[in-house]
Amino acid sequence: MNQQDLDTKLTTQDETGKRLLVIPAVVKGFWYKRRFILGWVLLLIFLGIPWLEINGNPLLLFNIPDRRFFIFGLNLWAHDAPLIFFVLGFVVFGLFLATALFGRVWCGWACPQTIFIERVFRQIEIWTEGTHLKRRALQKKPWNKEKFFRKTTKWALFLAAAWIISNSFLAYFVGKEKLLEMIATPPSQNPTSFAIMLFFFGGVLFDFVWFREQFCTLVCPYGRFQSVLMDSNSLLVAYDVDRGEPRGKQSKNRDENLGDCINCNK
Repeated sequence: MNQQDLDTKLTTQDETGKRLLVIPAVVKGFWYKRRFILGWVLLLIFLGIPWLEINGNPLLLFNIPDRRFFIFGLNLWAHDAPLIFFVLGFVVFGLFLATALFGRVWCGWACPQTIFIERVFRQIEIWTEGTHLKRRALQKKPWNKEKFFRKTTKWALFLAAAWIISNSFLAYFVGKEKLLEMIATPPSQNPTSFAIMLFFFGGVLFDFVWFREQFCTLVCPYGRFQSVLMDSNSLLVAYDVDRGEPRGKQSKNRDENLGDCINCNK
């Protein structure tokens, strides 16, 4: 492979176009600590909202079969739907404004795709298989007792996390009382709700365990029009061509004709 091919090669694909599993290092620092804390705060908010009440009513509930909605204490019915669209429109406008000012702040700090992968499923991988270097080495090892134990433990925790997330999501539509009732009764008594939960359970495993970054690059509609929301004044974390090029490994006697990028493909 020549230098031009290396410069244009996607690090998530091999020469044949087959996907390469991304096992990233955790780059810790000032902003990582704050993202870590905010990620867990948002995760706890997601898990806690279905269990909270205001004046005896759920904090947030979308009861679609009964066409009744509770939004932060407000009791809304089907004919109040325009108010919901107004709230959603305000949220979307706020997201667009944040993107124009601060770039991809939503993707890096608050997107559910980022939160669930980095704070839940990636953490499970770190707990069960170690650092990125250990995980990469384990991936290449033949199957033995250690690899079987670590992979089994990881997948058991994956299943538990997906079950908690999918049931929490279902609670936003059926309420905590109905959810606890469904958990305590056979699935045959609530086939529709159980099928929805099972579908979402499979979707969580597919997306957060296997699909991962491909969702952002291939599926996410927000990522498709981000560029039109930003201009030269927006904050952007990106490769600095002027500083990095031309690429090449520096020696002890620094070559002023080479840029800072050593083309490590990380």
